[in-house]
Amino acid sequence: MSVKCFLCGIASKRDNRLWCEKYQVVVTEDDPNNKNDCHYFMEVVIEDGEPLSARQHLMLKENELASRKMRGTV
Repeated sequence: MSVKCFLCGIASKRDNRLWCEKYQVVVTEDDPNNKNDCHYFMEVVIEDGEPLSARQHLMLKENELASRKMRGTV
């Protein structure tokens, strides 16, 4: 499993497996689609002493990526 996937806030643990909320797949070590340069990687955000859920991380990242697309010449 990619180190980045293991540390990503968008990944959640389900049944002792790592689940990617963005791509809706179980992340494994030998997965050929496993990327170290995923655009959706996000470090875990802690708020009020608790980490945000994987879904909340995904919403934050999607909003961040959408706002980047909006930036441009006017």
